[in-house]
Amino acid sequence: SPAQRIHLLRPLQENTNLNLNNHTELFPENKTILFIKKFLNKKGLFSKKFIAIGASASYSLKCWPVSHFYELISGLLKKGWPLVLVGGKNEIETSKIEKKFIGKLHNVAGDFSYLESAELLKQASITITNDTSISHLSEAMGTPVLVFFGPTVKEFGYAPFLNGSKIIESKEFLSCRPCSRDGRGSCKNTEFLRCLNTISPHEVLSQIPN
Repeated sequence: SPAQRIHLLRPLQENTNLNLNNHTELFPENKTILFIKKFLNKKGLFSKKFIAIGASASYSLKCWPVSHFYELISGLLKKGWPLVLVGGKNEIETSKIEKKFIGKLHNVAGDFSYLESAELLKQASITITNDTSISHLSEAMGTPVLVFFGPTVKEFGYAPFLNGSKIIESKEFLSCRPCSRDGRGSCKNTEFLRCLNTISPHEVLSQIPN
């Protein structure tokens, strides 16, 4: 987290008049910016007028249920939000969502480089994602996130830092949580992934304006 890294900046700050930020920033080059602008124009998408969704993760233990994403996406579409799926290639969760909502959203998972993805996330109004690199890329570009924390907790140091960002986690006390720093391992609860299953789509949807 930024608070955990602040000590790394102190020696530099003492030798400059610049105000050094203690959070991650990325600076895609101009051709990347223009490439994404062209993509948005082609798809009829407008800056800060769409929502990016990261429905997958490197490890399934960190994935909010696909059925919950279905319900959330249905609600977002009813509110009139254009949606863009982001992530890596051949992600099971993202593929299922694309098939269910074929023609109703855009899927660019695996299509762009990291910096191209970052520039796309910069143009989003907000990013809704599992606890993955998508959340970090989005925040590095100044776009707030709603990020699902299940097996992980903010104390591990990966919490979002932007004012508009928020961790979405179960309101239940679960003695098994946290169970993993990065999503590796197996669920220890008698109800598989209760930490994520108990986060309702309605709770998430209520935080998105019309």
